[in-house]
Amino acid sequence: MTSELTTLFPGKEVTISSGEVIKVEPFKFGQLPLALKLTQNLAHVLKELYTSGQLTDSTKTATNLMYLMAEGGEDFIHLVGLCIGKNRGWFDTLAGDDGINLVVAFLEVNVDFFTKKMLPQLLGAVQKLQEGK
Repeated sequence: MTSELTTLFPGKEVTISSGEVIKVEPFKFGQLPLALKLTQNLAHVLKELYTSGQLTDSTKTATNLMYLMAEGGEDFIHLVGLCIGKNRGWFDTLAGDDGINLVVAFLEVNVDFFTKKMLPQLLGAVQKLQEGK
């Protein structure tokens, strides 16, 4: 997809093994309060990956995903579910490879949301709290 089309249509479609097509889209404004809360719950994991440069290192994607799921899996699954419009129970029956494909699409669509918008804001807020401001 060209950059112009990506700007106009930023989502991504993933077809899972059941044949269902899942649309992965950036967070909507009304979803931000819950997305931010879930992201804050994952902040320690994301901060570690971000400050080490690993969050945007595509050669370490599998390791990062496994670490993220191990350290904050429930919140992360809820975050992905929010993005694709699926509840937590839906993921319980999802095939592992379908889950991985959805997570990869989720990160591709929302990586700017995390790395360029939310994480720097979260890190700044944490620093202000630590400084007592």
